[in-house]
Amino acid sequence: MERANSIEVEGLVREFKKGPRAVDGIDLRVEPGEIYGFLGPNGAGKSTTVLMLTTLLPPTAGTARVGGYDVVKDGPKVRSRDRRRAAGGGARSDADRDATICACSRRCRGSPRARAQAAFAGAASTASA
Repeated sequence: MERANSIEVEGLVREFKKGPRAVDGIDLRVEPGEIYGFLGPNGAGKSTTVLMLTTLLPPTAGTARVGGYDVVKDGPKVRSRDRRRAAGGGARSDADRDATICACSRRCRGSPRARAQAAFAGAASTASA
């Protein structure tokens, strides 16, 4: 593992208390420049996986590295490379989550921050219109 601008996942699991095992030991590697999507039926764990990769939800087991940083041990470093966090934290909105996912995707492709932010701003304004 540990390759800059890549996503590397080994045995990633997320079990919810008194609930289902949403992600059941996935292994994944996305190289810089690759575009990767999650396809599957409702409840397959697609969103849960993305939330773990963006440090918005901790995994129950396994390891995941984004841009060379462990999503559990180096969460602040993963997030600091994506965007500046609002002082005091607080509840995250859907737009904040989407910006994190977009920035994470941008970083994994090695795209400059300004170009990625401009692209996200354009997409967000189109979606809200």
